[in-house]
Amino acid sequence: MQFSPIQQLIFSGDVDNYELARQLSISQGLDLAVFQQLEACAQEFSLLTQTNCTAAELFAQLKNSELVKIFYKNIPLSDAWAVFAPFLTHFYLTQHLWEAVPPVIAQWKGLKQLDLRNGKLKTISDFVYELPELENLILYNNPIDTIDENIAKAQKLQQLSVSSPHFIGLPDALAQLPLLHSLAFGGSNLINEQQIPSIIFDCTHLTTLELKGQCFYQLPPEIAKLHRLQSLRLEHCNFSRFPRELLMLPNLVHLELSFLPHANKLLKQIPHFQGLKRLNLYDNDFGWLKKLPVQEWGFLERLELISFSFLHAGNQQQQPHAGLDGWLKQQLPNTEIITIL
Repeated sequence: MQFSPIQQLIFSGDVDNYELARQLSISQGLDLAVFQQLEACAQEFSLLTQTNCTAAELFAQLKNSELVKIFYKNIPLSDAWAVFAPFLTHFYLTQHLWEAVPPVIAQWKGLKQLDLRNGKLKTISDFVYELPELENLILYNNPIDTIDENIAKAQKLQQLSVSSPHFIGLPDALAQLPLLHSLAFGGSNLINEQQIPSIIFDCTHLTTLELKGQCFYQLPPEIAKLHRLQSLRLEHCNFSRFPRELLMLPNLVHLELSFLPHANKLLKQIPHFQGLKRLNLYDNDFGWLKKLPVQEWGFLERLELISFSFLHAGNQQQQPHAGLDGWLKQQLPNTEIITIL
């Protein structure tokens, strides 16, 4: 696509260049429609976010993938936002009130990453999957009803993150995405036992898998199909044991466990992993850690522990994990130990 000199200044994403381009446009009477659209977008964005955002500031944020705002009104983006189509590759917006993706996004043909986490989306329109360059689709923490079979149209999709307050199924079409290597899936508020969708284990190109939800009580042996898996992240899951098939995965080098009620049981199996190199543990309490045979983890290259109890501690003098860092370094002298306790 050929741009005029004024448009080149605009699309640089630099605030000073924008002001210079605006002055040139007014003096020469060129590209006035572009500025009208940009000003309309800025006014709309200010209304949605209850801020005072200029067109230059909005453009710079979008250009640098910095659009992270809270929307206070459920108003879809107008057609004026099509002005960003020539350059926009990443769009990141959190805590919005949209129940559907704004149709104008269908015009952003160069979009590679669409991140609409922590919102109110109930449905995903087909035009999202039809974005020809889409690689990353982040829909974390939206009340989505379903991911339908039309996701098969997103043939360049590499990363999908979806979680909902209720349990949603995943379509068989997910396994038809040849480039999909990272999947995060969960039901954030569910407590009743649910089976992990079996289609996940047919996505044999996955190298990263994240499962989140109290509803997951069992990791099935079908995980053996994910022979390319390198990183497994589990959050708030109710697993009490790892299946043997997981322990034997040839390429699994990274395991992350966050807020698991049976973490002490799971960690007893750590020495049985075939090729594990990095272990991340996130929790509020690691008091049980000294009861485990940690010295058998000497094959680990890196161990990271982060406790969130300090965020809730009323008395800053309390140090519930005092001495744990030193103890771990004694037990694992050849392992890099990272602790935030």
